[in-house]
Amino acid sequence: MNKNLIFVFILFATLSAVNSLPYKLDKRSSSLEWSTCYTSAGTFPKLNVVAENDPVEGQEDTFTASGPIPSDINSDDQLYMIFIDDDDPKNVHTFSTPVCGSGSLPQCPIKAGSQFSVNITLTVPTVPDAYDIYAVIGNPPDETLACAYTDLWPDPPK
Repeated sequence: MNKNLIFVFILFATLSAVNSLPYKLDKRSSSLEWSTCYTSAGTFPKLNVVAENDPVEGQEDTFTASGPIPSDINSDDQLYMIFIDDDDPKNVHTFSTPVCGSGSLPQCPIKAGSQFSVNITLTVPTVPDAYDIYAVIGNPPDETLACAYTDLWPDPPK
């Protein structure tokens, strides 16, 4: 009886420990929540954006932007990742990469409504405690085809 009780206890402890382990080790993603971009000119179509990790200053991170979007994507359109200081709009860090037409990317143009995906790996710049990240596809300032943004605050407002 004692041996059975000990065995059941060890089995229960082992199952509890295994159950508490994270199960998505191969596909971790960040906790960033991306929103639709609004301007005085109107609302832009929302771009689907996923960050591999939560941004950490000085470390590499990979962002994936995907869609379909309601406009054609041409060879002069790029994915821009823009880090903006909330308190100093002159403190801006911009990174860009083509969306189509080079390397392993799809051929241009990508027709409106077609599924696409593009990655950009960058080193997260030095940023203050409160900043925004914008993901934009287009050829700004002339044309924005799709956009998404996220706010990063040390203590988000409630």
